[in-house]
Parts: sequence; C-alpha cells; structure tokens
Amino acid sequence: MTEFRKKSENEVMQQTIKFFENLLRASTDGILITDATHNIIVANEAFCRLMGQQQRDVIETNLFYWLDQLDPHGTKRWTELVNDIYHKGSCRNVEFVTSSASRDLKYLSVNASLLEQVAIEETGVILSIWRDITEQKQAMLLAEQMRITTFLKDIGIALTRGNTLQEVLRHCADAVVINLDAAFARIWVLNKEKDLLELQASAGMYTHIDGLHGQIPVGKLKIGLIAKEKKPILTNSVPDDIHFGNKDWVKREGMVAFAGYPLILEERLVGVIAMFARKILPEFTIRALAAVADVIALGVVHKQDEEELRKSEKRFRTIFDSANDGILMIDIETKEFHTGNKMICQMLGYTPEEIQKLSVLDVHSKRDLPYVLEQFEKHVKREVAQAEDIPVKRRDGSVFYADINTSLITFAGKTYLMGILRDVTERRQTEEKIRHLAFHDALTNLPNRMLFADRLNLALAHAHRTKEMFAVLFMDLDRFKIINDTLGHTVGDQLLRGVADRLKNCMREDDTIARLGGDEFSLLLPGITREEDVNTIAYKIIEILKKPWMINGHELYVTASLGIVLYPNDGKDAETLLKNADSAMYHAKEQGKNNYQFYTSTMHAESLRKMILERDIRRALDRSEFVVHYQPFMNIITGQLTGMEALVRWQHPQRGLLLPEEFLPLAEDIRLIISIDEWVLRTVCIQNKTWRDAGFLPGCIAVNLSAHTFHQRNISGIVTTILKETGLGPQFLGLEITEGIAMQDIETTIQKLKAMNDLNIQIAIDDFGTGFSSLSYLKKISCQQTQNQSSLCEWHCRQSKR
Repeated sequence: MTEFRKKSENEVMQQTIKFFENLLRASTDGILITDATHNIIVANEAFCRLMGQQQRDVIETNLFYWLDQLDPHGTKRWTELVNDIYHKGSCRNVEFVTSSASRDLKYLSVNASLLEQVAIEETGVILSIWRDITEQKQAMLLAEQMRITTFLKDIGIALTRGNTLQEVLRHCADAVVINLDAAFARIWVLNKEKDLLELQASAGMYTHIDGLHGQIPVGKLKIGLIAKEKKPILTNSVPDDIHFGNKDWVKREGMVAFAGYPLILEERLVGVIAMFARKILPEFTIRALAAVADVIALGVVHKQDEEELRKSEKRFRTIFDSANDGILMIDIETKEFHTGNKMICQMLGYTPEEIQKLSVLDVHSKRDLPYVLEQFEKHVKREVAQAEDIPVKRRDGSVFYADINTSLITFAGKTYLMGILRDVTERRQTEEKIRHLAFHDALTNLPNRMLFADRLNLALAHAHRTKEMFAVLFMDLDRFKIINDTLGHTVGDQLLRGVADRLKNCMREDDTIARLGGDEFSLLLPGITREEDVNTIAYKIIEILKKPWMINGHELYVTASLGIVLYPNDGKDAETLLKNADSAMYHAKEQGKNNYQFYTSTMHAESLRKMILERDIRRALDRSEFVVHYQPFMNIITGQLTGMEALVRWQHPQRGLLLPEEFLPLAEDIRLIISIDEWVLRTVCIQNKTWRDAGFLPGCIAVNLSAHTFHQRNISGIVTTILKETGLGPQFLGLEITEGIAMQDIETTIQKLKAMNDLNIQIAIDDFGTGFSSLSYLKKISCQQTQNQSSLCEWHCRQSKR
C-alpha cells in the first residue's frame, strides 16, 4: 500500500512538472525565476526572445548582466523592486525602457512576486512576468499628440464662433476644460485705461464672471502677477503653495494643479488665461496651454477689432444699407440678381443698376462654377449644404471668400433665394495666422519645436523608404546670455531675428531651420549624399555668424557651437538623433566653442561619465565626503603664522582624493557650487572657532567664493547667519573672489563688498591684473571695501593719485 501511494505521488509530481514546462513554453509573456542574488534559475523562451538571446545562453547567468544591456537604470530599478518585495512581501510592478543606440526603443512591464514555498538557502525566490508593452506606450504617446492637435483645432473653431468677445472666449474656456481635464478655466482681458484684468469667460465648475475675481488689478494676486511680469506661473502642488491663500477651498475642492499664462501679441499684453485641475498637469498639457495662449491672444485682438467695427457701423448706418453683410435676391429659375444692398455693391464693385444685370454665372470663376451651382440647387431645395466658404469674383477680377446664408422668400408672386454674404477673407487669414502661430516661433517666424519634430518624423519615414541620408544639427549661441542680460531683451530679440535671417541665407530650399527656444536652433538637412556636404554648410554657418552685428548702436559679436548627427549612422529614430545631436553640441562647447562636432560614440560615454559624476556630487554633500585642507600663510621674515586659505577636496569613496578642478566645474554648471561653498564656509568657521577655543590662533582663514555664490542676492545674510551660528568673530573670516567675478557687475560688486566691509570681514581679489582694463575700478573698490588689505591695492591707490 505504501509503495502504491509513493508511486501515485511521483506520477502527480511528474504531471505537475510537465504541466509547468508546457506553461513556460506556451506563454507569450517572459517568465523568469531568480534567487536572492539575482541568478537566473528558470527562464522561458519568451523571456529569452525579449533579451534577444538563446535560452541556453541565459540560464544560470546573472540577471544584472542582461539588465545593464537593456536599460541604463535597469539594475537599480530591479534592485529596488526586489528589496521592496522581500520587505513587504507584496506583488510589485516596474517598467524598463531600452534606450541604447544598438536597440530599437522598447517598453517592458515587469510584475514580480515572492515565492516563499520555493526556498534556496532559506530565502524565497522571485517569480517575474515580463511583457512587451511597446505598442501600448506608443499608442499612448500618439494619443497625447492627437489630443494636442484636437485641442488646437477646437480653439481655432472656438475663435470663429460667437458674435461677442465673451461668447468666443467662453467657447475657448470650454475647450480648455474639455481637452485638459481642468476643474475650471477662466480668461481675463486687459482694460488698458483702468489697468484692470476683467473676467470675460469662465467654464467648468464655475461659470459666473462676476464676484471677487471679476476685476483684478495688474500686479495683484496670482493672475495680476502673471500680467505684470508677462510670465507664466505653473504649479502641481497647489495645497503647499503659499500664494494660494484660501486653503479651506483648496482642500474642500481637491485642487492639485494650477496653470496661468499671459495672453501676449507682439509684446503687447492682451489678458490672462488660467486653469485649476484636480490632478497633476502632464507635460503635454503645459505645452498645449502655452501654444493656445498665443492663439487666443490673436483671437481676442481680432474680436475686439471686429466688435469695435460693428459698433461704429451701427452708429452711422441704417439697418439695411449699413449692414456688415452683403444681401442679394436671386431668381431661382434664371439665377439672375433681382436686387442688392449697398454692401453687396461695394463687395462686388458694381453700381446698384449694374447688379440687376448680373447673374450667379458672372461672379464666379469657371473653375468654381460647377461647385457653386451644385450648392445653389441644394439651397433652393433646402437640402443641407456643405459648410464651406464660397469664393466670389469681384468686378476687377480679384476674389474674396464669403460665408453665405440663404432663405427662400416670395416677392410679387415670385420666389427668390435671398443670400446674405459675409466677407470672411480676414477671418480665413486670421485662421491661417493661428495655424501658423501654432507651428512657428513668434519672434523669428521659424518653425518651432512641434513643427520641427513633425518634419523630422517625415524625413525619417522618407529616408527609411529611399535609404537616403539626412543630417540634424543642434546649434547654440555661445555668448547670447551675456548680451541678453547686459543689454536687455530688446537687443537680444533683435539679435535672434538677425541670426535667423543669416541662417536662412546658408540653407537650401528643402532644409528646415527651427528655433527650439532661447538661443537654441535646430536644422534638418535632407538629401545628404556625403559627410562633406554637411561640413560645408556647418563651416558656412560658423563663418557667417562670426561677422559683427550693429544693434541699437552696439557692435556685437557672437559665435555658435554646433552638434551634428547623420541618419542612419547616429540613430534611427527621432529621440536618439536629437539626444546625440545635443551631446555633440555640448562637446563642441567643451572644445572651446565657435566650432562644430560630429557625433561619436565616445560622446555618449562622456555624457554618462558626467551623469555619474553629477550623481556622486549630489551624494557627496549628503554623505559628508567633502573635506577642507588648510594652507598656512607665513611671514618669511619672522616665521609667524599670519593666516590660512581653505582648500576644498573630495574624498571620493572609489576614486580617492579629488582636486577641485575634477568636480567644481560640473558643480558650477548644475548650481550645486552654492551648497558646497556654504558648507565650506560653515566648516571653516567651526574649525577656526574650535582652534581658538583650544588656544591655537590661526589668524584669518580665507574662503574662495564662486561667482554663483557671490552674486546671490542675500550673500551677506548667509555669511552673517553662519558667523552667528558658529560663534566666530567676523575679523577671523576672509572671503576671496577672482577679478572676473568682481568685474561682472561693478556697481553690484561694490555694494556687496561694502556690506562685507561693514561686517568687518576681510576681502581679497585673486588673479588681479589679468584684466588690466579693470584697474580703473580698483581704487573705488579698495577705498570702500578692502581698506588696503593687499599690496596690490596699496600700489593702485598710490598710482591712481599720481
């Protein structure tokens, strides 16, 4: 009996194993079992196909090996997933994205759970199910793009609906609520005479346009600040934002996000559009709202002009003869005109007597006539006609577009078709402008990021079919920020328009030049047959931008850095090409600017190195890996210690002790230098106080300040707070800045140094003399701030008096 039971149990076990093996083979999802050290115990064929490998090459390997090839962040994500499962014991989900140049873009969804029943070395194993969700992801991205396109179309339609500005803007607000899932949306229009923002439309949970926010002074509340500064305000944390005072309302209504944009047309403030949402605003929402703000601004101005015209006509014309529309009575049998008002005479260019001698055949071209006659019969039969503008020919042969509404009337026993014609040529031009604004940069009239992306995708599809090569160039102006900050946005804008014009002169007819924003431009060069073609164009761009610019009496010089990628060598999809072009452009900047660089695979490695270094710098602050070394200053005659200079070093856990030049430049780029400088200041003050309390008197210890730290608005307040918290006397702290920092903004520098001097803090200017033209300011600085603390200052004070 016992042997029979064992035999039955073995048969059940064999059947179970066979069932599990069939399940592994049949599953279209990847199935994986790994142990606590991430070694692969079981992997079905579907998983191996996802990795692009044979099953025999995957079994008994470590999962980290495949994750590193799959996703740069794959190992980290998997480790976090597994740790969470072991601690919480729950089933978890994570997504991986293949982003290497050697793989097509792919999205993988992974569900994993702990199998405690199967234990290896007393630890349960991890069962994970891997599924390819690339199609779903791409469909989602396509859906978002379609939503933006639909949104822009809805706004365009809204701007053509309604007789009044309020009606038009109410349709626009409705479109914002519907397309962007807003709780409510509002639009204010500027009253220039009263300097007030007047609420014209509200949609969603609030539809009234009176009350507390019916009129908002420019500069007051969030909406008024947007109008005053002409800058958008965006937040996805409304409950935590101190600028939203009514916290009870925020909590009660569940408001999470807010977006407000100024309505600006040709640098003129028109109004403000704003929305609240009960969920976080995704990136596409913000892009769409920003584009729509410009479109609505154009529509507001157009509608204001239209309403003003309508009011004027009502004052000076009778109902019929002053009508804004042309009116015609047409014989339905002969199609001859019976009569028309003054407006139709003006529209067509005929006298009232001449109108009565014309017919439908006389005011339409031969090309349009068949369609017009078809529509005429539909109107006569009262059938639904297509809602389309009709081209009408004037006496002089020119053509305008008319929106025609008709009705049948009986006059003197005869039936006529009465047509009311509205000239919609201007509206059509406005719609064209709206479409143009949606896909072009308002400042330079170049294609914008959205249109460039569309043309890049078209180029990819064409090149894939024809096996042709094309190039993408990223360009950044090297000294634009200095010019823009120093001479103002008006000069900066004129310079950008000039750059756009010069670029157009370098390009071929089929090339695309786009402004991505700020001083960044992108170029698409189709039909490239060899790399030398791109060399020629890039060199031409570098040379033509070198030439001086005369703007508002200023002779300006700018150069450009360009990064170049070639399809298909440097990428086979838009994302990869754009990413690699950006890497090449930054490499050009690192090579001294004013040059162009073709993308190479080593640039990707360099970008990865910088990314890792940035991550390590951020961690170093939290892990206290920075250390301060002190270099003594000695009197060579007496041998007495006169002071010290603090030198920051980084004790990297893997790379050992790093000198400043190995990490400070990147820290400045990512603005972590301010935190490092403040840490050094605090550390030096604590150490100096500790030494002095122990009887060791090191004198004044100097700390080097970076440009970012020194030019903070409250630098004196930061230093004062550190001195107060550490208990160190200000006379024992010295601050050292370079001549270049001091000369960036001489008046601001003088104010900051005077504030330091008032605190009795010693100031030193390092590297002085490298820019001799700045010596004219030295007396002004030294006499007010440094109090002759260096021999150079003393020399300059003497020289300046001679």
